[in-house]
Amino acid sequence: MAAKSTKKPVYINNLWVEMTREELRKFLLDRASYFGTKAKVAEEQMKRLKAVVNEAETATADEEDDNPAHSNKGFSNRTENVPEQRLQERLRECRDKEKSYRFMADHLVANSIYRLSEGDMVHLGLMKNWY
Repeated sequence: MAAKSTKKPVYINNLWVEMTREELRKFLLDRASYFGTKAKVAEEQMKRLKAVVNEAETATADEEDDNPAHSNKGFSNRTENVPEQRLQERLRECRDKEKSYRFMADHLVANSIYRLSEGDMVHLGLMKNWY
């Protein structure tokens, strides 16, 4: 029969995860790479969108030249380009996140263990904020 432990249980509030510098650095660089890839996709989407918009504007201008009575000279046919603005914002956000993750990865203290709180893990993208 095993001896009964006289140690009192340790109670821990909240969730904490410990990561070595190397583990955290790899994770941060992977996140930077992920956002770099998303930024490249957004750039390609912007190029395609601009090409489509330019093609449509050229076609509209050609139609107006063919029929001057229906011309909208002096008026812009182009309203605010909401999709383009959204893509520009996504691109900016992705580039900012990429830079932030690389900065953090490059400035970790050598031979350290990092204790991450639940909030840290949500902020870094290790887990979702479910509540």
